[in-house]
Amino acid sequence: MESHAVPCYNYAAFATGSGCGAINWSGGGPIDSYDSSTASGGTVAVQAYDGNIGSNGNANLAPQTSITGNFSSPQTGVGACSAGDAISGATPSTIQNYVKDCQTSATSCGTTYQVKLPQSVQVATPVTSFPTGVVASSLTSPNGNVSPNGCGGAPATGCYGDMNNTFTLQPYVNPVTNVCSGAKYYINTISMNGGKTLSIAPCPTGSIGAGSYQPIVVNVVDVNNTSTPIDIGGGSIANASLNPAYLQIQYAGTGNVKVHGGSTAAAVIFAPNAPVELDGANSSWYGALMVNTLKLNGNGASIHYDRRLANTVATLGNWTIDTFTWSKY
Repeated sequence: MESHAVPCYNYAAFATGSGCGAINWSGGGPIDSYDSSTASGGTVAVQAYDGNIGSNGNANLAPQTSITGNFSSPQTGVGACSAGDAISGATPSTIQNYVKDCQTSATSCGTTYQVKLPQSVQVATPVTSFPTGVVASSLTSPNGNVSPNGCGGAPATGCYGDMNNTFTLQPYVNPVTNVCSGAKYYINTISMNGGKTLSIAPCPTGSIGAGSYQPIVVNVVDVNNTSTPIDIGGGSIANASLNPAYLQIQYAGTGNVKVHGGSTAAAVIFAPNAPVELDGANSSWYGALMVNTLKLNGNGASIHYDRRLANTVATLGNWTIDTFTWSKY
């Protein structure tokens, strides 16, 4: 038995929940894709293909829902979830109005609206606990530009309390080699509303790699098990690169996660145990979501999948048998 590295984000959104409405629309919106390598000046063109979603359960569609790819699930069928169907909110005769099966271009579309998974997808819970020796009481609230401060872990690690004000996450610059690289942050909770912004900074002038972006991983620890440990308001994420691999938010708990999109809301959220809501009319999320359940609230709430994620962020897949023999030796 072996577990191989697989893309962490093969889908624009995947829900690990197995029940009815594991992915649920209350308003219609597109699921499409883009290529962040073509981003320029903080903008990028999206294409009406390769917007695939999946769950271990059911997806409930709404009028104006447009999935440009297809839907994957261990379940099958179109109709009522109570009857065990994988897709509800449509009928076999109308499903093509909602799920387009366009995989390589907006004009090259098929009729494979659903892909049956051989088994439920098992996702490892992210490790978001504080580094050894760091306790919640030692954390400090962030203010302004936040740099990794060691905090009992590797030098490229920073630990902070509740983030509820405008701040910028910095990459790590090695004081000896001057090489700029990614950084990892441990945050208690995130609440960004009322015009507050969460942004990432490129490597600073004078460092090796100046001007380039590096992966920033934000681990939300939620020591007190709050009801909503992550609440990100509209326009609060500012990732000018539009490469979601540069802002990775991880959460292991089961509290509510609420996010609003925006013109530069490019990030990935890895919260396989949490219910997640994408709120707001015409709210755009650039990247991908790995969640327990997903609600898309508001007409036009959309997810734009970055096709580069299939090759840049990996995790361990399900256990499989690679070789087998009846030999005793």
